Amino acid sequence: MIDEQTLSLFNIGAVSPTGLSIGEMLDRGDIEGIRGFICSIEEKVRELPGAVYDNFIPGVKFDDCFIFKHSFAEGMYVREMNIPAGVLMVTKIHKKSHPLFIISGDCSILQVEGIKRVQPPFYMITPAGTKRVIYFHENTILVTVHATEETNLDKIEEEIIAKTFNDAPDPAVTAFINRFRGLTKEVIAHEKDGFWSDWTPEQQGFYTNGDWEAFSRSRGYNEEEIKNYRTWIDMREEGLRFGIDVYEIIRDLSMAAAIRNIKKDKRGEFLLSSHTQFNKKIKEIKGEQL
Repeated sequence: MIDEQTLSLFNIGAVSPTGLSIGEMLDRGDIEGIRGFICSIEEKVRELPGAVYDNFIPGVKFDDCFIFKHSFAEGMYVREMNIPAGVLMVTKIHKKSHPLFIISGDCSILQVEGIKRVQPPFYMITPAGTKRVIYFHENTILVTVHATEETNLDKIEEEIIAKTFNDAPDPAVTAFINRFRGLTKEVIAHEKDGFWSDWTPEQQGFYTNGDWEAFSRSRGYNEEEIKNYRTWIDMREEGLRFGIDVYEIIRDLSMAAAIRNIKKDKRGEFLLSSHTQFNKKIKEIKGEQL
């Protein structure tokens, strides 16, 4: 459960779109609800006396009202922010992941992962699609580092900041893709050599009938490897249900594996005995070319 005193820092009359309290949404992992609550906080903050945001005075930006330092290194933009105690800040939506460092001070951060109070030395990775609310208990210096070749601040903002959540990668989808690619690499790494003529008649029968578990056990895969492949299949189906092109996001991995197997194939049996279901797309491509 979230500490009620910490929650009260963000209680300025904002309303959850789901009708749940912020504590309930955090406990349930309700990403959309928390995002809506953060946007509601932003609307309420703008109504407060002394609120500062881009164009609160025509032509004046948020950055003009606090102390910012901008530095550049090869392929990197470093942004240092010096925020006074007592400020409640709602961040913009980030298009790209990047590190955030707390150099000095004390602040509480509300984001979809939960609420945490942080003091230096502290750093974390900001995932793409993140929008936060930060309350500063003390004067605080934050530093963010962004990968970019740009040095024009307006162009950098266009590159790294999204206007809406629809313009930013969904962190849940990003996490799925990273996990799926990681699992694919693991499955490929444990793939055993051998083609159709190398298999016993029993193994050929398992393969033809689609009994991949019996086929895998007969070829010497251990239970952990079989479990990983079962998880891979489940993730593939989950991705397809949610409209994710799972074959496209691992195309580079499956193509590299296919090329390695083609080089090992001395009898032209690659299409007959492609080892894993993630080579389905490769089979289709090769079939069109033959």
